[in-house]
Amino acid sequence: MLFHLTLVSHSIFHCSCSAKLPRSQCVPLFDPVMVQLVDKLADGNARLREGGRKGLELLAASAVVGAQAVSGIVTRPLPPKQKTGWRPLATRLEVLTMLAQTYGVQSGGSGSGVSLDMLLRFPKDTQAFAHSNKEVRDAAKDLIVAIQAQVGTAPLEPTLDLLRKNQKEEYLQAFEQGKGGKGGGSAGGAGAKEVRGEKAQHGPSHNAAGAKVPTSSHKVQQ
Repeated sequence: MLFHLTLVSHSIFHCSCSAKLPRSQCVPLFDPVMVQLVDKLADGNARLREGGRKGLELLAASAVVGAQAVSGIVTRPLPPKQKTGWRPLATRLEVLTMLAQTYGVQSGGSGSGVSLDMLLRFPKDTQAFAHSNKEVRDAAKDLIVAIQAQVGTAPLEPTLDLLRKNQKEEYLQAFEQGKGGKGGGSAGGAGAKEVRGEKAQHGPSHNAAGAKVPTSSHKVQQ
């Protein structure tokens, strides 16, 4: 994967230095590299997955490729060998969430953001909302919450209508809590629990029986 990242870096450098080379001609040169990086997102090795993600982040941030081109590769149909697994789908959804949060969402054909239609179509076509694996469902939810934070709820109504009643209520609750662009999902929930736990430690301490123990600023009654 280090080889891939090095290749991406050098490719971006040489492409950027090319005299007046338009993006329309430059992006196709990166297609094979982006396909390989997306393929690494499904790898069982965490280091390779992270390398693939970092490579895609680098390309998305470059002036000669951009987030829209990267998202176009990420949302391509899963190859047959990856359709039965959960990780290839979950990791792609996570990358799309990152792109939406970092570069924005655009509903038209202009701007540097990621296409709203592309972002909504991918989880729908892959049936991610009703997937049997919870990590996939959470990743799909994180993506929609991140999108809603930027475009509002109205453009998402057709997508929300695809959800089960209880599932839709969970999405709407997440919208109200303002989790868009802040990670959200199960990871955010775990982080919140840790923070609450840390705050609780600053309150009155208790002994094993559950009784409050006076702090050092108060004398203990004999």
